[in-house]
Order: sequence, then structure tokens, then C-alpha cells
Amino acid sequence: MTQEPSNEPISEVPPTSEIEKFLQDLQSSDISTRRQGIQSARGQNITDARVVEALKTLASNDPAGSVRKEAKKSLKELGIEPPLLAPELAAKRRDFWLGVGIFFGLNLLLWAIQIAVYALVTTLAPDFSNSDAMTIIGIALNLIPWVINIGLLIFLAFKRPQMALGMLAGFGISLLIVVCLFLITLAVCFVLLGSYQ
Repeated sequence: MTQEPSNEPISEVPPTSEIEKFLQDLQSSDISTRRQGIQSARGQNITDARVVEALKTLASNDPAGSVRKEAKKSLKELGIEPPLLAPELAAKRRDFWLGVGIFFGLNLLLWAIQIAVYALVTTLAPDFSNSDAMTIIGIALNLIPWVINIGLLIFLAFKRPQMALGMLAGFGISLLIVVCLFLITLAVCFVLLGSYQ
């Protein structure tokens, strides 16, 4: 196989041993080594055909998002349009965000059902709403979302792992939102209390 000629002036073309070193770094199993190799190649404006091809492979197929980002940046600086994300990685990304959407959609639906049940019982049977039976129903309604979420998470972990990760990310996002709202409320309360003193 013949190597395609480089676009660099002959005097600026790195020696073959240096190109091989770049290729070894770009093909390393270590994420930081691949990322540093990309940055080094970009810093020295390497346009060797083999390096460019390796950058294209990393930009479309590397499992690490930071590596793909660096490879795309290098290709753009060389005036080369980065390739599209590989179908397998694109499917994983789609599953992940679908999992996030499922978490929020499912739990908003369950929350709406809980409110509807409580409102319906309070309106149609106000006496029943204060009974022990209603207390049991209330506990069950509060437990059902946990059972559904955990069950679905376990099922997806075996069938669609990326979707399960998306659901976990959705839980993390919702927890972060709750913590932020709590801190904001706490800060507002302190400010209001301070204003009355």
C-alpha cells in the first residue's frame, strides 16, 4: 500500500518515526494518551494521511466523548469536515437520552395519577379520605413509583444498558434540581428573616 503524499513542505514533514509515535498514541487504549496525542498532532499541524485517517476514526468511533471532541477540533483546524458519529455510538447516545426522557415522562405521569386519585377520593368520598383504608392506599400510591422505576431500571440494565444509564442520569438531574430549589428556598428564608430583624 502506498502512502498518500503530505501537503506539508518537505522540510516540515515530521520523520517517519515521529509519525509512528503519533499513530501509537492515537491508537492507545488509554483515553488521556489518545487525547494528548491528538493535541500534540494539532499543535505540530501534522497532516500526514495516516494521522488524518486515525483522527477521522477517533472522531466517529471513539467511545470517549472528550477524545471525539478533540479529534473533531483537529480535523476542523485542518479544513477537513469531521465524519458523522458511528451508527453504534449514535444508537447508544439516542438510548441514553431516551432513558432520560422515559424517567421524567414516566414519573410525571405517575405523579399526575397520584394527584388525580387523591382529588377524586377527596371529592367523591370525603369521609373515606380520612379512613385507615385511605392511609393504606396512600402508602401504596407512594410505593408504586419506586417499584415501577426500580423494576424498569433492572429490566433495561439487561436489555438496553444505555437507556438504564439515561434513567439514572434523569434521577441525578431531578435530585440536583431538588437540592438547588431547597438551597434557594433556604437562602430566601434567611434573607426574609434578616429583613424583619
